[in-house]
Amino acid sequence: MKVAECREKVVEELKKLVFNEEACTLLLQIENLAELYPADLDLEANQKGFQKKDGLHITVLGFKNGQVVKDALENVGDKETALEEMINMAEGMDWTFELKTEKYYISKPGRESIIQMVDLPGVANFYDHLNRLLGTDFEIPPAHITLYTKGDDEKSYMGIGINSWAEFEKL
Repeated sequence: MKVAECREKVVEELKKLVFNEEACTLLLQIENLAELYPADLDLEANQKGFQKKDGLHITVLGFKNGQVVKDALENVGDKETALEEMINMAEGMDWTFELKTEKYYISKPGRESIIQMVDLPGVANFYDHLNRLLGTDFEIPPAHITLYTKGDDEKSYMGIGINSWAEFEKL
């Protein structure tokens, strides 16, 4: 369900690319962008008990896909070389993104989020290379920024992992 829309804007200032080697997760951390929080949405979210998400980012590899990467790395000839190649590949990608107009409310038991969709062309290239490198068959996940979260416990405030369009459709 659409919650709100905002004007499209090209965003080029990424804070940094963060790879967690232990979890094999990859995030694009971004600055807090005022245009992500239009006053009407901010007021509505606050009235419904949502909190602004700390540490805005676009998840490229989340925990679920990261586990698949970890498992795949165990089956390659030289794990360290493959891991280094994956990191170098990520660092060499163009991670420029554009905000789309769509914002969505998503939920699963005990967790709720409001997300901003983004156009991130580099993610398709990244997953194409990753699938060839590791012999995996990842789908390209829906690129988004979690703006607000609400839930039953501390883990709820991390947001809701979305690893494929099929998962997104179920939320």
